[in-house]
Amino acid sequence: MQPLLTIQDLSAGYGGKTVIRDISLTLMPGEILGVVGESGSGKTTLLKAVSEVKGLRADVYTGTVTFNGEDLLHMDAAEKRKRQGEEIAYVFQHPGDSLNPTRKVRVQFYETILAHRRMEKKEMDELIASVFKRIGLTDVERILNAYPFELSGGMAQRVVIALAVLLHPKLILADEPTSALDTTVQKQVLEELLMLRDTLHTAIIIITHNIGVARHLADRVAVLYKGEIVEMGKTKEVLENPQHPYTRELLAAVPKMSAATHMDCDRRDHAEKNTAPIASPVTTGEGDRVSGGRGAPRAALLLFFNAPSPAAHSARGSRP
Repeated sequence: MQPLLTIQDLSAGYGGKTVIRDISLTLMPGEILGVVGESGSGKTTLLKAVSEVKGLRADVYTGTVTFNGEDLLHMDAAEKRKRQGEEIAYVFQHPGDSLNPTRKVRVQFYETILAHRRMEKKEMDELIASVFKRIGLTDVERILNAYPFELSGGMAQRVVIALAVLLHPKLILADEPTSALDTTVQKQVLEELLMLRDTLHTAIIIITHNIGVARHLADRVAVLYKGEIVEMGKTKEVLENPQHPYTRELLAAVPKMSAATHMDCDRRDHAEKNTAPIASPVTTGEGDRVSGGRGAPRAALLLFFNAPSPAAHSARGSRP
């Protein structure tokens, strides 16, 4: 199987200042890659270099970006517009960056479809309804007839995800898609992304400063520090046996939990079990305990989602 996305020796930045340098990675169809690192490490710049969405862009100085066998960096404007939304979709941190507050949700779905395909109103309504059903959104008419500001933050972000996958893209670029949400909605959004990968075989690059989100969602993890990838590999291997000092520091910022509960957070193990596993009590590192039993895995996952940003640790001493 050929990679869906190949980035080779990519350096990019703004106004002549390099932010990311010598980035090389591949993404297979249906794979989820988590890119982790503190604020300012270059995570968002990496996404901007891959896809110019809504005018967002980074200046690429060297390197290549190949998507589905085509050179993205040297593609003409018309071809790029065709790729955006239909083959490559972007999910922003804040729903307001994706949704026009002055237009009803239904109109924005229609506009997205008509930008790429010719469809009658009935066909568009059927397509929208099928996407809403796929990601578990009910009360379809109420949502479609609402303005974005009439929706809760969590619901608006779920609408953004529905909009992103409307035309079955091959790749979703997700920039901190859950950081502005409470933990319950975070888990819901992440499960929806996993479901879309499993049903549509959509590949995802998710940018996050939250190690727990990467653990729950990603097949592989790339650790970005000062614009460079310092460690990359299978999620379990990187997070359980980190090789780089910076990766170890990121993990040190996460509240400690028992090994049994740590394993319960692994979505693959959890999905293979018909019943929730019994877990040991969890200690947050501040003396608080979460009782074991059938509810423990979920509690542990929420603890992981609430892990502090590694940016808080960036001032501690020098790193290699």
